[in-house]
Amino acid sequence: MLRNSISLEQCLKDWEDLPRLINIKERSKKNKKSDSGYQLIDILMDVAGLSENFRSSIGIMHGTFIGMGDKWWRSSEAAFPYLTNIFVHNTGDKERLSSLFQTKKRFLLVSHPFHYIIHNYKDFIVEERKGSVFFLPHGLNKMKPSISFASVVLKLNSLPENYWPIDICLHPNEITEENIHFFKQNGFGVVSAGARHDAQFLHRFYWICRRRQYCLSAEFGTSVLFATLSGMNIKFLNELCCIRWWPAASMGWQITPEIHYRQLIKLFFKVDNDDYQFRNEVFSLTGGNHFLDREQLKAFFLMANEKYYRWRDMKDRINFPPFFYSIFDPLIKHVKGRIFALLSGLIHTKGAVHPIQTNILFELVKYEESFSK
Repeated sequence: MLRNSISLEQCLKDWEDLPRLINIKERSKKNKKSDSGYQLIDILMDVAGLSENFRSSIGIMHGTFIGMGDKWWRSSEAAFPYLTNIFVHNTGDKERLSSLFQTKKRFLLVSHPFHYIIHNYKDFIVEERKGSVFFLPHGLNKMKPSISFASVVLKLNSLPENYWPIDICLHPNEITEENIHFFKQNGFGVVSAGARHDAQFLHRFYWICRRRQYCLSAEFGTSVLFATLSGMNIKFLNELCCIRWWPAASMGWQITPEIHYRQLIKLFFKVDNDDYQFRNEVFSLTGGNHFLDREQLKAFFLMANEKYYRWRDMKDRINFPPFFYSIFDPLIKHVKGRIFALLSGLIHTKGAVHPIQTNILFELVKYEESFSK
């Protein structure tokens, strides 16, 4: 069993006081530079049988990033100079990033940690799946909601009986006493995986999915991918209008999704999607076929730590060792961030937001493919 395993009974108890769950803000200090959320590195370290005190120099992307431009990647975790290696989950991502950063040695293929979470609970006996979970689209802090709660209630109440009972899964940004009360008084259960640095985040997410049959969603996102891996059937509620409000200063990152993701996106937005086909596509793109055993994972972690003090960079040129950058790079990024914020204020973009429809990925795929017809 993984160190932070949790029972369904414990989850049910946690969900009785959701505001308490989001008060966990302390990230794993030993790996705070390599794991930017959801304890993904800690899960893989646990699988590898490494001590809790082990300090990793391997990084991992904290979410699923589809359709990001080169400029975005160059400022992401994948570009941090103090991370000797980066875990990725499919060959398409590995090839693209290897080409972008001009190195074949830095990016390592491994299953997404959620595959190990699922494997962790395979012998648990639970009741038959019943009902649904609606993953409420979340907004950014202090911005307009992405979706009308009233429209959500109206749509969910129109669903047939086999979709009930229905849980509303709240992102930490949406957990308030007011929101919880609103959904509960309308007859829904309310659940959450907790704060992003909670060591049990993905464990709770597993149980959110495991006891229900249908994943209801108004947008394409990581929650849909995890839900289908957990065995849920996907229902896209395309009637619901969902808008993201993005800071103007962060615009310009979106490109047409990479070729290896396009089939997945088209399957999701299809009116009557094929759950079996969609699940197979998700399985492949999240590295289900790159499931490594304990010894293989451990070897990756130890190899990366050896590189941490070598005076050669990822292109095998003599350079400062990664541990040198781990001292100064965070400070440099902080200073650059302050300068960027100042310049944004001077050009009147500070506080400005733009509306982005959440089916933009699908529209970009259709747009790109229209030229080849």
